[in-house]
Amino acid sequence: MSVNRETLKSLHLDHEAVPRPAKNLRLLGYVAAITAALAAIAVVLWLVIGQRAVAVQTAAATPVGSGAGSSPALVLNASGYVVAEQQATVSSQVTGLIKEVLVDEGMQVQAGQVLARLDDQAAKAQLAAAQGQLLTDTALVRQAQARLAADQLSLRRQYTLYKRSLTSDAALNDAQAAVKIDTASLAHADGQVQVDRDNLSLARVELGYTVIRAPFAGMVTEKYAHAGEMISPAAVGGFTRTGICMLVDMHSLEVDVDVSEAYIQRVHAGQRVDAVLDAYPDWHIPAHVLRVVPTADRDKATVKVRIAFDQLDNRILPQMGVQVWFMDDNPKAAGAPADPQVQIPLKALLNLNGGSYVFVAENGRAERVAVKPGAQTGDRVVILAGLQPGQQVIVSSAVPLSDGTAVDTGH
Repeated sequence: MSVNRETLKSLHLDHEAVPRPAKNLRLLGYVAAITAALAAIAVVLWLVIGQRAVAVQTAAATPVGSGAGSSPALVLNASGYVVAEQQATVSSQVTGLIKEVLVDEGMQVQAGQVLARLDDQAAKAQLAAAQGQLLTDTALVRQAQARLAADQLSLRRQYTLYKRSLTSDAALNDAQAAVKIDTASLAHADGQVQVDRDNLSLARVELGYTVIRAPFAGMVTEKYAHAGEMISPAAVGGFTRTGICMLVDMHSLEVDVDVSEAYIQRVHAGQRVDAVLDAYPDWHIPAHVLRVVPTADRDKATVKVRIAFDQLDNRILPQMGVQVWFMDDNPKAAGAPADPQVQIPLKALLNLNGGSYVFVAENGRAERVAVKPGAQTGDRVVILAGLQPGQQVIVSSAVPLSDGTAVDTGH
């Protein structure tokens, strides 16, 4: 049987027309394979290495001083700021142009001392007008008094003539009416004089408003205004000042701290506190709890505690950061001694959110312990509370540690 050549050509496959797998699909396949391999390697590493303890270096906490154990035990630490119970932004009671400012930052002022002066020309003019009006109305009072005296004399004469039947009833009535009119005029003049006196007092007060004085003794911590600027009790424009300066009573400095409401039961009024300013880390300032503010911040879940310094010092300044340590000054029922002071390498001490802590190697695990640091000497630091002598603090580790991490001390 013969086959038509044209028929055979029609059965030929065109390789160019056959669709080929897309390159993107091959690339996705490679990525998936590599990802699976990496995941497998990660699982193997976790199984092989993840359970292995982290290699760490430790050092023993050594006792310090002969007075160790004499300080009360630490029950809580917190951070806060130095604030002044009495401070004020000193401003003017009237709107006016500042003529001069007589204070600067750091200046100590007394109660009633002049801090600034405003332009007083308008106030003085009002005072002069009030004085002139008072003089004018006082003269009118004297005039009314003289008219009343004359009309009273005339009334007496008319009354005498009337008894002798030498004058008419109409004349007597006119004299009586004149006296009544003069009496009313005199009362009106006296009232106007009193109004003038009140206006004069008001003018003197408004003139006094142009002199800005210190409401209490204190230190100027900020200066807001200068001569030539406008000042107003409330801002009325972009270039109007609302205050001359910030005045702080340095004898009212306290510490405000926010204590977590979960630990507020450990704090009470009168409790002993050790305060350390961030600016002077080696200076421990005796203080005590002044009051626990009877409200909580529901957003931060904290309660504000106000702490008073036992003795103020010139180095304590408003808005300074401070670390406070609440001490357990109540005798313990079991008679357990307070934490002794120990010394550890400085690089073992860590800080987070204003608190100090160390990692201690206990039973093959890293245990995070809050501590109270003291003075530093070279590469070592005194721990006032939180550690016992002999405890092994972690000085360095191969990887960052967390509470409960398995550790290998090499012992």
